[in-house]
Amino acid sequence: MINKDFHFELLPEVDATDGAAFGIGLHMGLDENGFAPGSTDWAVQDSENSQNGSTAFGRDRLLGPVWSWQLHVNRSSTAEALETLRAFKKAWTAMHIRDVPGKVIPLRFQLEGEQRRIYGRPRRFEAPPDNRILGGYVPVSIDFKCTDGFVYSDTMESVTLRLGQGIEDEGADSGGGFVFPVTWPVTPMPPTRQQSVVLIEGDEPAYPIIRFDGPVFNPGFIYEDWRLDFDYNLPAGQYIEVDTRPWVNTILLNGNASIAGKIGARQRLSKMRLTPGRFNARFVGSSDGSATCTVRWASTHNSY
Repeated sequence: MINKDFHFELLPEVDATDGAAFGIGLHMGLDENGFAPGSTDWAVQDSENSQNGSTAFGRDRLLGPVWSWQLHVNRSSTAEALETLRAFKKAWTAMHIRDVPGKVIPLRFQLEGEQRRIYGRPRRFEAPPDNRILGGYVPVSIDFKCTDGFVYSDTMESVTLRLGQGIEDEGADSGGGFVFPVTWPVTPMPPTRQQSVVLIEGDEPAYPIIRFDGPVFNPGFIYEDWRLDFDYNLPAGQYIEVDTRPWVNTILLNGNASIAGKIGARQRLSKMRLTPGRFNARFVGSSDGSATCTVRWASTHNSY
């Protein structure tokens, strides 16, 4: 676990608690001025007008930078240096993600007491040994390609909404819905809904992970300028999870089967972002009142 500034940690999986650490004072040490977070660039859709010499600007998308480090193994013997080097190279190679398109892993770090993370894939690994290895010293150079130009909080926030009542029962209606299991055809009663005030931190919009737990008929989540609706009867004991993070971008039933075809034709996950600040979110649908909608997110920052 990271516990000092300028310590970094490559996590093997998104939910892992420990990984391969490197930084000041560690066996895999950080050189003085050995950290370069790289520069961000833009993918643009500009076009030039040769008639009047003007530029027509299109959509811009922030690209992920390459973070680089100059490291060193500094142990008491050649054997210890090789042990440290081999273990770190295995973690950096990360073969378990290489054959999975879109798969990324997080790199966690701490600066000035704040723990944050970036997502992407380890790239360059160079460790050319010289005579210094006889004293346990090996220089190491590594790169990490970020999936985007943002930095994320290490921990996720969450809020759970209920139909009819919840943690912040504002503007809640009661009644409605039906009791599961039901015999079709059936006409559900008017939907119930619960509204809750949520605080989003950070300085860039956050990607929500939205989970509906049944029983609920046609579950939906309404935000200020977008909504997510399903044409689906979700039984008790089952769930739908929508992960809008661009390196995931899935709509799964019970964690495995895609049901992307059950949302509205004009609903786009790429538009579903949570703007920093306070906002009102609503969980809608028809149920007996036991259904829940849980929203998780990590605050997003435009600088490390």
